Amino acid sequence: MISVSGVARIGTKPELKMIGPGKDKPVCEMRVYLSSGKYDENKNWIDRSYWCDLSVWGACAQSAAQLLSKGDRVYVSGYQHLHKWMHNEKEYSQMKIDANVLSPYMPDLEAISFKPRKGKQGDSSESIQSESVFEHSVREVEHSA
Repeated sequence: MISVSGVARIGTKPELKMIGPGKDKPVCEMRVYLSSGKYDENKNWIDRSYWCDLSVWGACAQSAAQLLSKGDRVYVSGYQHLHKWMHNEKEYSQMKIDANVLSPYMPDLEAISFKPRKGKQGDSSESIQSESVFEHSVREVEHSA
């Protein structure tokens, strides 16, 4: 597997599925377009952008299905692999990414909120405080623009 990270655009509606023997493992699948490339020795841009399927698991899968839409830009970090299968005696292959991290691309956000952390008693108030500081910063930016 090859490590991959970067900004991608979602090309299909994220689809949440529950899999496993007890249908208790959430996975969210979508198609994404990864933009990448480099300049050659003559300073010409060599485009290496491509479409691939992306899967994200667990709580991140549930959040992705709820919060992301076709057309959104996201930051992706994970592992890329070539998926091969046979159909009607013909072999097919397709690039796939299993994402460890999938988050909205920050420059595209207008607002954000954080849910309170679970755990120690002090965690919840810290989370709420950081949320209000962030929202205050967003309001300051909006008013200065």
